[in-house]
Amino acid sequence: MTKKQMEELAELIFQKLLNRQSEFDEQFIQQMKDSGQEFTVEINDYKPNKETAKDSKSVDEAFIKEGLMQEMEALRALLEINIREERYEACAEVKKKIKEIENKLKKL
Repeated sequence: MTKKQMEELAELIFQKLLNRQSEFDEQFIQQMKDSGQEFTVEINDYKPNKETAKDSKSVDEAFIKEGLMQEMEALRALLEINIREERYEACAEVKKKIKEIENKLKKL
C-alpha cells in the first residue's frame, strides 16, 4: 500500500468515525428531549474537505478539531443537565473530560 493510499484510507476511516459520533450525538439529543428537561445544544455542520484545506495534514487536523468540538458541545450539554440535577460528582467527571478536549485542541 502506498503512502497516498494509506492517507486516503485514514481519511475514510476518520470520516466514518465522525459520522458515527454524529449518530451518537443525535441519539443523545433525542434522549435528552425524551427526558423532558430543558437543554440547549449548538450544532456546527461544517465539514472540512480537501477543497477547503491546503493539504491532507490540514484536512486531518480539521476533521480532528471538528470531532473534538462536537464532543465538547455534547459534554457541555451534559454538564448543564448534571448541574440542574445537582449531580456534582458527574459534573466533576464531565468537566475533566472537557478540560482534556480543550488541551487537545490547544495542541492542534
